[in-house]
Amino acid sequence: MQSYKCEDLKKSPETYADCFIILGESGVISSELAERLAKWLIQEHAYPYYWEIDNVKVYDIINQDLNDLRMYINDLKISSAKNYEV
Repeated sequence: MQSYKCEDLKKSPETYADCFIILGESGVISSELAERLAKWLIQEHAYPYYWEIDNVKVYDIINQDLNDLRMYINDLKISSAKNYEV
């Protein structure tokens, strides 16, 4: 799978959520998926300290949003394959 650098995408993220937004704007992943993944980090799903993680909440997130993660991996594979086409 290809690695994407900020220089390749012509933008630098200011937050972790921005990473997904930039990938969406660059066509690496769909913009709809980028927004959902960014919201994941913006909302209460992201914790500043590991000791504050609620394992029940993490379990619920994984079960409810696992399809988004699968879509993210699939979009990265498709984008990577396009970059290697001749």
